[in-house]
Amino acid sequence: MKIEGCSALITGASAGIGREFARQLATRARTLVLVARREQRLNELRDELRNRNAHLSVHARVVDLCDKSQIDELVRWLEENKINIDFLINNAGPHC
Repeated sequence: MKIEGCSALITGASAGIGREFARQLATRARTLVLVARREQRLNELRDELRNRNAHLSVHARVVDLCDKSQIDELVRWLEENKINIDFLINNAGPHC
């Protein structure tokens, strides 16, 4: 799998390892979709990554992965915005 120019979705992106994965991918990916439950932290990370790489498309999505309807909404949003994910970092911690 080629990471350069990929579209990546990172769950648990608001803190810890997920946040660091986002930072590492920011210089290599074309698009990052950051998913977590903490909106303020997601938005801070989104802004940080955009400031580091003006060519990077970064989306912050507040999603509780324990709620199937929120997952369905995320999938709909990805489809509506024609974002095809080719790299997944499934880092969200269990809290359900």
